[in-house]
Amino acid sequence: MAGGSCQWPVAKCRHQSHARWRAANGRAAASGNDDLPPSRPESPRAVTGKDLHGLCWWLVEQVLGGDLETSRASVVATLVRVLLALGREPVDQDEMLRRAEIHGLLMHGVPPRTPDEWERAERILSPETLEMVKGWAADW
Repeated sequence: MAGGSCQWPVAKCRHQSHARWRAANGRAAASGNDDLPPSRPESPRAVTGKDLHGLCWWLVEQVLGGDLETSRASVVATLVRVLLALGREPVDQDEMLRRAEIHGLLMHGVPPRTPDEWERAERILSPETLEMVKGWAADW
């Protein structure tokens, strides 16, 4: 059976991965709660932040620690390859112009002028460059 729920009652299930899941989730073998779905783990910060490098290292840690089955890790690794093949997310024309505006200001030694410009600068500049620009703003 591919991808479905286990057809065995919890007390009679012989699959080691299910036994590990019951032990990790505090489920007794004869709990009577066979119909309860497993709780969904919280997404790692690398997923919510769209950080593929961080996600890959998290994946390695989970597999080596025995917290993630290799079949699930394989699915995640395949999805990472797909995301890498897709390339960067497209940026709309207006956003590209706003980024060019920030770079133009910085090229002429002018720090961001509005909270919106500062927010954009924080998203597109490296931490070191952002610190340098904040120094300019103090002198501006």
